[in-house]
Amino acid sequence: MPPESSAKSKANRRASATAIVLRYSAIAAAAGALLSACIYSVESFERFLIRDPRFFLPGPADYGLESPNLELHGVKYASRQQVLRVFEPDYGRSLYLFPLAARRRTLSGVRWVHDASIARIWPNRIVVQISERRPVAFIKLPAESMVRWALIDSDGVILLK
Repeated sequence: MPPESSAKSKANRRASATAIVLRYSAIAAAAGALLSACIYSVESFERFLIRDPRFFLPGPADYGLESPNLELHGVKYASRQQVLRVFEPDYGRSLYLFPLAARRRTLSGVRWVHDASIARIWPNRIVVQISERRPVAFIKLPAESMVRWALIDSDGVILLK
């Protein structure tokens, strides 16, 4: 083999290796730019959901009234005011930041509430469906000098009114 052809083949190999490195570098740069654009878009959309007033849960019009955008269904024996008090921290905040699981756990702690389901209806409504406990028997509760009667449900929870 002439020395000239081996030098050409080495130069061709170097050029093709450089082209491969440049190609992969361009692909990596394009992927990085695309990833950055996606992250920026998601952040901008999230900021929009948090800050736009269209997504805020409006509070009651006056003290003692209920918010028109908070619907309660299934409340018969449970204290309606106690249930509504659970949602007071959410008035004036974005529905995107509404903590569904935390509110559901808090509602389960209200007397007479067995289970609750909460639905976020965009752009600014909350629908709450309450399932109340069902009394199955009376229970005698001894007090200081008298006897008090109460209801008890099938889970053993004493239901006082």
